[in-house]
Amino acid sequence: MKINPFSLEKRSEALSICEDAARVTQDAAALADLIATARRLSPTAAAALDWAEQHGVIFAIDHQCRARGYYLTSTGIVSLHIRTALEKDRAAAIGTLVHEIRHAWQDYNGIFINFNQPVIDSVRDLALCEADAYALQTRAAAEAGLALYSHSK
Repeated sequence: MKINPFSLEKRSEALSICEDAARVTQDAAALADLIATARRLSPTAAAALDWAEQHGVIFAIDHQCRARGYYLTSTGIVSLHIRTALEKDRAAAIGTLVHEIRHAWQDYNGIFINFNQPVIDSVRDLALCEADAYALQTRAAAEAGLALYSHSK
C-alpha cells in the first residue's frame, strides 16, 4: 500500500483561507455542479474524478488567483477559479478540472515537477508534466464537447 504523500499541515494552511460561510456554500454548489457535469459528459473526467476520490484529493474554489485553476504541490488540493467553475463553456471547464487532477496524480506518483534540481532539469520536468496534463485536458474537453453537441441536436 502506498503512503499518501499529501501533507496535512500544508492542506490545513491552504484551506484556512476559506472563511466566509455563504461564499463557501455557493462555491461548493458550483464545484458540485461542474463535477457532476464532468462525470456525465466525459469518461476521461469520470476516471480522473474516481482516482481523485480514491486518493483523498480536495477540491476548492479560489476567487483571487489569475489562473483558471491550479494544483498545490504536496497538498492534494485542486483549486479552480470561480469563473472556471461557473463557465458556460462546460467542455473547457471540464478540461481544466482534469488538467489539475492530473497534476495531483503526477505528484502522488512522484513524477511532478521537482524544483530542487538544476534549472534545466526543472524546466524539462515542467514541460513534460504540462504536456501530460494538457493531453488529458484536451481529451476530456473533446469528449465533453462532443457530448454537448450531440445533446443539442
